[in-house]
Amino acid sequence: MISLYEVMKKYPDFSVDVEYNRYGTIKDPKRLEAMSSSGRIRCDLIVHRRGENLVEGANLIAVEMKKSYQTENAKNNDRGRLEALTIPLRIKKALDIGDQKGKIVEGRFGYKLGVYFEPNVISPIIEYYKDGKLYSIDNYK
Repeated sequence: MISLYEVMKKYPDFSVDVEYNRYGTIKDPKRLEAMSSSGRIRCDLIVHRRGENLVEGANLIAVEMKKSYQTENAKNNDRGRLEALTIPLRIKKALDIGDQKGKIVEGRFGYKLGVYFEPNVISPIIEYYKDGKLYSIDNYK
């Protein structure tokens, strides 16, 4: 497993933020209409360049974490959020996971990598999302 600290040494112009919900310099919340009635999204942790949301390469990593006892619906909504956040900029794609399955979403954030982490003592799960879809799964048993 890679260390976020090691990754960040290679990207000194990027910031790490937790529970981030901002959109550029105008301080309006990030919005993704497919994800909730308000359209607001909030990731557990993101690596990005602040104020450059619609610039290719400005959004690097989005991370969602859920405890294993959470409902499948809650877990799938986080997965769906990562799917939507990693759709390349200005590309349209139907979501495959979560409450909004089948909804067409345009890539507005273009994160290069999405990571879903379920820290379970017995068998932790790490899923990787890229280009708006599940890329690979590490299931430690």
